[in-house]
Amino acid sequence: HNHWLLITIVNMTILSAFVDRVVRERTFRIDFHDFLNDFAPYLRLELILLYFFAVFHKLNIDFFNPEISCGAYFYKTLSSRVTFFPDQKWMADLTIYLALFIEILIPLLLISKTRRNLGILIACVFHGVIGFNPVSQFWNFSSVIYALLILFIPADFSVKLSFLKHPFTKSVLTIFLLMTILASIVIREPFFEVGFGLAVWSVYMAISITLICKIIGLKRIIKESAASKEPIFALHSPLLFIFPIFLLLNGLSPYLGLKTESSFSMFSNLRTEGGKS
Repeated sequence: HNHWLLITIVNMTILSAFVDRVVRERTFRIDFHDFLNDFAPYLRLELILLYFFAVFHKLNIDFFNPEISCGAYFYKTLSSRVTFFPDQKWMADLTIYLALFIEILIPLLLISKTRRNLGILIACVFHGVIGFNPVSQFWNFSSVIYALLILFIPADFSVKLSFLKHPFTKSVLTIFLLMTILASIVIREPFFEVGFGLAVWSVYMAISITLICKIIGLKRIIKESAASKEPIFALHSPLLFIFPIFLLLNGLSPYLGLKTESSFSMFSNLRTEGGKS
């Protein structure tokens, strides 16, 4: 439900930006680059707010309790079905802190002018791995994140899809697909109750990461700053402020006693009901 709420707000933001520009220019023939600059800053802010609440909600005592933490539970479930993952308690305990660290690191890198590309790559790998968890169909959430991460790539980059014919690209995609086939051999049967969706996610993730690495350039990811000179949060339209504000209130709603469903507190062990926290 969390990703559906996020998708709804994202789509409403884009639609409102379109209506606002059409009203101002009195024409449906609008420049795509200008239109992108209208809504992209707000969508970036909405993604950062999502990460903020995903971390903030986890700062409760139950999430750090290995016996009941969702972080530890997810890893235990995954390691019990994927033979090459170490099935040890210390690794499950470590996952609690590792997941929290990565969810803090990603938004910090995304708002950095010099390490933004690294943040995009780490986020793609992190959410790609999460997509394989057998507890829930996380690839639906991860695919939404992938779409929003594209907005952090500097606008002055462009790429021709003809590079897909390049031997190197074909080799990378082949390796990804072979790894997927290998995983299907070593993963135990219950994992494939949702096997078709997992197979689609495997291919989608492989192509997405390959495309992003090609667009950015591997050297720019690690060594160079490829950040655009334009500020990523250039918020111009007061009308579009409504949507980030809504997401902010939505994330705060468990603490305001409004609701707990779809408040970005997914799998955080957060409890704020019945007068207890």
